Amino acid sequence: LFMTGAIFPGALVSLDGHGFLFDGAFVDTDIYTEHTQSVTINGFDCNIVLFTNYQIFCFYTGTQSTEYEVVVTVNSISSNQTEDEQDMPIINSITPLSASPALVTTFTLSGEAIDTNLDNITIIFENADYSYFCGVCDATETQISCILNGGEPGVYNVRVTDSDSNAYDMNGGQQVTLGLNVADLQPKTGSQAGGTLLTITGDHFSTEASQNQITVGVRNVICDIESFTETEITCRTRQNDVGYDSAQSVAVLQRVSFEANCDPAVCSFEYSDSATPTITNVIKIDDFNYRLEGSLFVDGDLVVYVDGVQADNLVVNEIDQEAEFTVPSTAHGGLIEITAHVSGYGNAVFQNTEDAWISIPHSIASVAPLVGSQSGSILTVTGQGFSKSLIIEFGNGESCEIVGEIGPQEFQCEASGAASGELNVIQDTVSVAAGISYAATYAPQVSTIADSTAEIIFTLTGYTDIAPIAQFDLKLSNEQY
Repeated sequence: LFMTGAIFPGALVSLDGHGFLFDGAFVDTDIYTEHTQSVTINGFDCNIVLFTNYQIFCFYTGTQSTEYEVVVTVNSISSNQTEDEQDMPIINSITPLSASPALVTTFTLSGEAIDTNLDNITIIFENADYSYFCGVCDATETQISCILNGGEPGVYNVRVTDSDSNAYDMNGGQQVTLGLNVADLQPKTGSQAGGTLLTITGDHFSTEASQNQITVGVRNVICDIESFTETEITCRTRQNDVGYDSAQSVAVLQRVSFEANCDPAVCSFEYSDSATPTITNVIKIDDFNYRLEGSLFVDGDLVVYVDGVQADNLVVNEIDQEAEFTVPSTAHGGLIEITAHVSGYGNAVFQNTEDAWISIPHSIASVAPLVGSQSGSILTVTGQGFSKSLIIEFGNGESCEIVGEIGPQEFQCEASGAASGELNVIQDTVSVAAGISYAATYAPQVSTIADSTAEIIFTLTGYTDIAPIAQFDLKLSNEQY
């Protein structure tokens, strides 16, 4: 009761409490006729003019007094009744106290004397701007579980009512906060070429990849997410193509529209020249070994890639800021790109962009078979450094048509029936002789065809010198076969 001193007839009295009729309304509304609520002070009526589930305003009709006994009666239950007489349900706590605004969350309300009939319980999360139902999914005498399908970020009062619209006692009030929160983001600077791995810690992040999004700066450059849990997200920055030249804000979003709460000093990232690994020189040691010179080379953190494949035998000299590596045998040959990455910084840039490309020659180890059919044969060529596009020719000018994809160490081609002579591989206009000759020598012929109900048998002649390893494709030109 908010009164000091004497109370006079006609005084407007404000009562604060809980368990009042839940719907704030004037006394002549439908809800007041459906459910009863009254206030007496020292036995005199206090005529209600406005109320909510936690506050009542009324005009006092009694005599002047410096002492007052206030009784509020709701649906025949009076505030001066004992707990046993009222047997009023009460909610003492709610968990969790915070949740994501974008995700489905199950809340648990703990208390006493709870109705176990789910149909008799209504739970609403509300504030001055929004109101959401939390769908009741389970109830015991001491606990209620409900599911909330997210909502706008903010602090919400939790209200529970029964089938008669009577409000549960919320033990002074229960509140839940909907929102994403970021506690930390590291590192704060990274390479101009991108590739910096950002680690963001906080709470209520989604465990579904499609729900999370991280952007950098006013132009919303995407940071590609690599891992995510409820409390941590990692993402890798993209190249600074938009020309950011100062620290930029980092936005942590959920379902695109919900942005996490974050101190601007925490959610900040800067593309920095001083944090950009730089390769100043590429030196060829031999066909398959190279040396890099540059800055920010860190042993154990520097990784070099050739044609997208991690280089072999990498040795880093941090004192001289040099690194030597071997072209991996599984890399394609020809004119190919080398890239480098340093953990903690990001991708390296080349002082001279032409240095990012090196020419890897190919070598041939074997060709099989060395003799084949005058009707054409499939040859398998093995070696190292084959480019993704090359041409195969024989000494007599006949070609060998590529079959399928060209691997860095193996490919197949189909020789024509007239092919013969030394095999030559032409890669980036450079022809390399295999040192291996091929000859289309054998001419298998179909001499007889015998059929039965179970199978058709073909008898071949003219191939016995290379059997049983030879394989032949049989092509039928007569439609009856």
